[in-house]
Amino acid sequence: MSKETASMREIQHNRQLIVQALNKNTTNFSNYSKISESLKEGNLKLTINPMTDEFLFQDSKNHTVCVNPTKGTLNEKPIDELLLKADIDNKADKEYVIEKVQEEHDRADATYATKEDVEKKADKTYVNDELECVASALVKKADKEYVDEKDNEIKERVEWYNER
Repeated sequence: MSKETASMREIQHNRQLIVQALNKNTTNFSNYSKISESLKEGNLKLTINPMTDEFLFQDSKNHTVCVNPTKGTLNEKPIDELLLKADIDNKADKEYVIEKVQEEHDRADATYATKEDVEKKADKTYVNDELECVASALVKKADKEYVDEKDNEIKERVEWYNER
């Protein structure tokens, strides 16, 4: 099954749950008929609160209905109260988020170079010492006497090889 098919089935299932929740409570809510008409027309603003599994429906005239399809409940509430409740629910997970952020910082510290590693490589005396080592090696290789010695060694090896 493709992801799109699975996603479409999930959307259809959620719609069924919402309509079932709306249909369970048809008598006590003045906004129900307005919301159900908007649902049929498709001009609702829908907000989902993942912390409480609630759907918040709001039409263009700010009629608001909160639906919890898993509990089968329907509540008519002022929009500000619903948003405040969602905000409080989100703050309840602040400790969890802080803990996860700290775990990520610890993992990154263990994985990547530390400031001390970088500072050592950027230290001027360290860089100068490294450059002097490289320069002395280059000077030694370019030194005429060194080259002459190596040249003589090669000549001796060739003569030895030819004598065999």
